[in-house]
Formats: sequence, C-alpha cells, structure tokens
Amino acid sequence: MRQHLFIIDYSMKPDVLIVGAGPVGLFTAIEMKLHNPALQIKILDRNKE
Repeated sequence: MRQHLFIIDYSMKPDVLIVGAGPVGLFTAIEMKLHNPALQIKILDRNKE
C-alpha cells in the first residue's frame, strides 16, 4: 500500500506556480527568472515511485 506524505509550506507564497518539472516546466521557470529575477517561482511535480 502506498502512503504519501504531503508537506504544505505556507512560508513561501510564489508569484508563479509551475506544475510539472519536465523540460517545458523547467524552461518556463528559467525564462521567467531571466526576464524578471525578482519573481518567486515554485515548481510542483508528482511523486514518481
């Protein structure tokens, strides 16, 4: 049986939330930071077991 532990971190309130840490998600995050270094970006990806 799989058990998942989810930790919710309310201390960081990102300006941008990117769902998916694949090539497109990571490229998007990099490009956004290059254009606006002050952005707080959080990337979420599913847990691969």
